[in-house]
Amino acid sequence: MILISTPLTKQPEFRELEQWQHPHDVATHRFSIFSPMKWENCRERFSGPMKKEGFTGFYFSHDEDKGDAIAQFIFKTEEILNLAEKTTYTKTTCNKVLKIHMSDFWMASYVRRSLFTILPRLGNHYNGEKDNYEKSIFSPSRSPSLGYVETLPAVKRFLYGFTTYDGIDPVNADGSTYLETNGWCRMFKHSDSWKKLIKENNRPTPVGVGKLWG
Repeated sequence: MILISTPLTKQPEFRELEQWQHPHDVATHRFSIFSPMKWENCRERFSGPMKKEGFTGFYFSHDEDKGDAIAQFIFKTEEILNLAEKTTYTKTTCNKVLKIHMSDFWMASYVRRSLFTILPRLGNHYNGEKDNYEKSIFSPSRSPSLGYVETLPAVKRFLYGFTTYDGIDPVNADGSTYLETNGWCRMFKHSDSWKKLIKENNRPTPVGVGKLWG
């Protein structure tokens, strides 16, 4: 595990460059499954395709030439979490599109997948040379999603390793999910909702928010 203030000494892994066969005039901060290509602006609606069998990642349309910064931002998040397996990336010949291959850690639960879709948007604010990680994740100049600021206690708790959700899954009686209307920002916008994030395979007494971050 590294501290937020620790500069990166390693770099994210990039796969072979991919030739972009689609229009280059892509609206930013959108998501698409690998195939068929279909851009989605809403993170909650995109959670539907993320549940389907065979899903391993997505394309993300970002600000011009910000692919490296986004990958570094996510990589640093994974370093803070002390994850052995990291997310990998594929650059495309479009300087506004990055292909993101999610690690098993993020794929393991709907809560993690929902938070993960926030990270590329936050990565648009990241500058690897300045290493402005804390500002990017806690006080971005543009909110990555409606209600994100209200969930910062949960974000901080997650970064401390409380990455398992101890709550009721958003599943209807017929087995269908309603994650599309109940993603990260709605789940953790309430004052004490961060307490539902616990250590994996452990149920400790919730730590006070004041003890989580200076």
